[in-house]
Amino acid sequence: GTPTVYEEFQKGDIYFSDKTVIRNRMINYDCYQDRILLNSGELDYVIQARHIDYLLFHVREDTSDLFKQVFLLDKKKAVLMKVLYSGESTLYKYYYKTFQEADYTGPYSQDRRYDEYRDEQAWYIRQPGKEIQKLRPKKKIILQIMESESVEIERFLKENKPDLKSDTYLIRLVKY
Repeated sequence: GTPTVYEEFQKGDIYFSDKTVIRNRMINYDCYQDRILLNSGELDYVIQARHIDYLLFHVREDTSDLFKQVFLLDKKKAVLMKVLYSGESTLYKYYYKTFQEADYTGPYSQDRRYDEYRDEQAWYIRQPGKEIQKLRPKKKIILQIMESESVEIERFLKENKPDLKSDTYLIRLVKY
């Protein structure tokens, strides 16, 4: 794997905290080192994520991915997270990478021949009047977080039997 969210550079816009904008450039988000990579022809530039307000990736003709700077209490810092849904509540997806070194020697080795970046993700939700919370994709946790609507949520989960680790179903759940 790569340290970036996308395998290849994507056309996109960078919106800085000082209100300046870089539009329509080839960019990628290195979520392992928390920085933005900007490709300008033969040169690649590195921009620290703390200077960014949000990123807009134009990944397909009709769709854009929005990454917004959000402060997380559990991380004690602001991180860029993908906005999956924004309505009364907002659902975010936090991408991060872990680095696994090759391990192919010794009696208890994992037989991992190459160093690799492993894709990881976590979901967060911001409900009206509440702090942002980590949303673990388990029924019990979801019912605790959305306690005021727990009866309706439980009915929705029984009727639809969703895959709670799927972005699509989590979005449907938050919309509901």
